[in-house]
Amino acid sequence: MSKIKKNIFANYFGVIVTTALSFLVVPFYLKLLGQDAFGLVGIASLIQGWVMLLNSGLAPVTGREAAKAYSGGGDWKIAASFFRTVDIFLISLSCIVAIIFVIISKPLSLMWIKSNTLDTSTIAIALCLLVIMTLFRLLTSVTRGILINVDMQVWLNNNLIIFSMLRFAASIPLLHLYPSVNFLFAWWLIISIVEYVITQQKVWGLVPVKLTLFTFNSNLLKEQWRIIAALASTSLIWVLITNMDKLILSTYLTLENYGFYSISTLLSSGIIILAQPIAQAFQPRMTSSFSVDGLIKAEKILENATRWVVCLIFPVAMILCFYPLQVIYIWTGNLDASSQAGNLLPGYTFGNIFIALGSLLYAFQVSVGVVRKHLQGNILLCAIYLPLLPIVVTKYGALGFQCFGL
Repeated sequence: MSKIKKNIFANYFGVIVTTALSFLVVPFYLKLLGQDAFGLVGIASLIQGWVMLLNSGLAPVTGREAAKAYSGGGDWKIAASFFRTVDIFLISLSCIVAIIFVIISKPLSLMWIKSNTLDTSTIAIALCLLVIMTLFRLLTSVTRGILINVDMQVWLNNNLIIFSMLRFAASIPLLHLYPSVNFLFAWWLIISIVEYVITQQKVWGLVPVKLTLFTFNSNLLKEQWRIIAALASTSLIWVLITNMDKLILSTYLTLENYGFYSISTLLSSGIIILAQPIAQAFQPRMTSSFSVDGLIKAEKILENATRWVVCLIFPVAMILCFYPLQVIYIWTGNLDASSQAGNLLPGYTFGNIFIALGSLLYAFQVSVGVVRKHLQGNILLCAIYLPLLPIVVTKYGALGFQCFGL
């Protein structure tokens, strides 16, 4: 079996297991936590999307430097110094964000979250736990990007499966003993910390250069600032496009209704999840091919990756579009969830088809170090889409957003 097919197989195995676990726990969470508390689980994905902006420009560049060094097109000493610099920068930034959020969590919970059953203190603690947990996952995502690009995708997926089992499957018996949403989030935080430590150890066990713990070279960040800024700007715009509806609706809907809305967005995100292993397997190959053989070879790899994605996601997307109520009822066993989330599913699924295909183009542009077109397209989409959001939510509520397919 070729290396790229082996990586694709490992990526899919990891995605299937982790996605299945995250989907299978939804009915249990609904039953054990209640519908309001489950709405906070939906808020978790929203917070993660916004916090991940902190590494949006750094993680792709870090992975690109790892791929270049691994293929012989770069210097390991420079790459290792860049890795350490990014780690220190993100850790410092994460500490600042965590402190700020702890200070503002209580007034924020009063202004933001509407709940009929949860008190303000519970919501404030939940938000703090979610942010700190997400910050550790942010740090882990940079480390994972390095491992992806040094051909450690099989190990990475095995690691992902183990921690997903701990994060989701192990939480069910624990919630039977302690049915509290904050206990769930505290458990997720512990798992995220352990995961970060283990992935860090793996990276620095593979890097053939040893550095002091507090190595920081700001010049390396300055050398990459153009592509970092372009990627960060692109990610900011993309998060605004894909998460602004969720942010607005989190203030417009009660936690119970937001939980039902989250079910449709979670299920439709399966389209993107199915495309990720292919992009993940092909991006290091595009990067190394471009650095060694030039643009034409990288374009051929992009064409091959696109064929894989199209053949895979379209059958699944058609089922979700034509049978949304049935799929959600089979999944959750909840008639309320089926009736309220089913109407939202087709639009989000249709939009995610294009997001999945666009992710390959984005991966290609990152591989060649030119993201200008991606940034320009997102700016145009943002200028059209964002002004319409207040009108849509006022007139149509959650149902109106599915017309955008985002």
